[in-house]
Amino acid sequence: MPTQSQTRPFADTLAEQMTQALTDSCKEHGIQFFDLASKQQGIVHVIGPEKGLTQPGMTIACGDRSYVDAWCFRIDRFRDWH
Repeated sequence: MPTQSQTRPFADTLAEQMTQALTDSCKEHGIQFFDLASKQQGIVHVIGPEKGLTQPGMTIACGDRSYVDAWCFRIDRFRDWH
């Protein structure tokens, strides 16, 4: 996603094509998608648990590496507590 302006269509044609492909694919396969216009959009490792979208045993694909970092940290802390 562009960080300067998220007005669509994006000036970067590759970013626009990739975003449109993701949007279309999610719609086609019935996958819940929080696009840029969604008021439910946010930082993945924050909104996932807050909305109950992140559950134990789930496989979640996400391009945000901080999500992986957050879960690794939580797993380490869980091990320390138990």
